[in-house]
Amino acid sequence: MPRGIHKIASWLYLGNKTAATMEAKGFLKETGITHIVNCVSDEIESVHMELTSDDEEELSEEQKTDFKEKFDLFDKDGKGVIDTKDIGTLMAQLGQKPDPARLEEDIDNCTDEATIEFEDFLELMQIQMVRSGDLKGVIEQDYTAEYLELELENTTDCDVGDAINEAYEFLSAAKAEKGIVLVHCDTGKSISPTILMGYMMKAKAAAGAEITIQQAKGVLEKATGLMFNNENFKSQLIGLERELFGRQDTRHFGGGKGGRKKGKGKRR
Repeated sequence: MPRGIHKIASWLYLGNKTAATMEAKGFLKETGITHIVNCVSDEIESVHMELTSDDEEELSEEQKTDFKEKFDLFDKDGKGVIDTKDIGTLMAQLGQKPDPARLEEDIDNCTDEATIEFEDFLELMQIQMVRSGDLKGVIEQDYTAEYLELELENTTDCDVGDAINEAYEFLSAAKAEKGIVLVHCDTGKSISPTILMGYMMKAKAAAGAEITIQQAKGVLEKATGLMFNNENFKSQLIGLERELFGRQDTRHFGGGKGGRKKGKGKRR
C-alpha cells in the first residue's frame, strides 16, 4: 500500500495528496477504488490510467508511414492535428471497423481536445488493431472513478458543514453501490479526517445509533497512527454532535472557536 494511504474499513480508505497522483494509480486500480473524495482546493493530477497496449507487437515503420500519409489528408491546415470527429472515418480508410461507442470512449480517455496529434492517433490505432486482432497485444482497461471535489482549506475560518453533508450523501451512495472509496486531502491529517468523522456521526444517526466524536476520532487514529488537530474543525464537529445526538463529548478532543468560510463541492 502506498505511503500515506490507510485502510479505515473494507470499503473505505483515507489518504494524503500522494494518493491522487500517478504514483498511486496502480494501487487504486488493484484495490478497485470506484469513488474518490478530493478535499483540497487546488487542482491535482488526474488518476485516470493512460490507455495503452502491451508491446508484444509494434506497428511497423511501413504501417506508420502509411498511417501518416492518410492522417495528413485530414490535416487540412497543416497544423499537425485532425478533428477527433474524423478519426472513425480515417480508421475505416485504414481497414479498421471500430465500434462507435467504444471509439468515442477511447478518444475521451486519450484527449480532452477537439483535435488529436498523430502520435496520439497512432496510440488509438494500435489499440484498435489489438482489439480487432490485427496486432498482437493486451489492452489495459482504463481506470476511472466517480469524483466528489470539495474546495476546503485547513484554516481557522473554513466552514466544513456543507462539505460534510455532501460527503455523507456521496459516501452513502457509494457504500450502497458496494463501491470502494478513497477520501484524501493534502496531508491526510486534518481536512479528510474531519470529513470522515462527520460522515461516521451522520451515518450512525441515520441508523438510529450514536457515536461520539472521540470514538470516531479513535477509529481513524487506530487505523492511521496519526493525531488529528484543527481547533476550528473540532468546534464544528462538536456542534454537529450536539445537533445529531443532543449532547457533546469533548474528552481529549478540545474545543475551538473561529469564523467560518464556506466550502464548495462538485462532482465530475
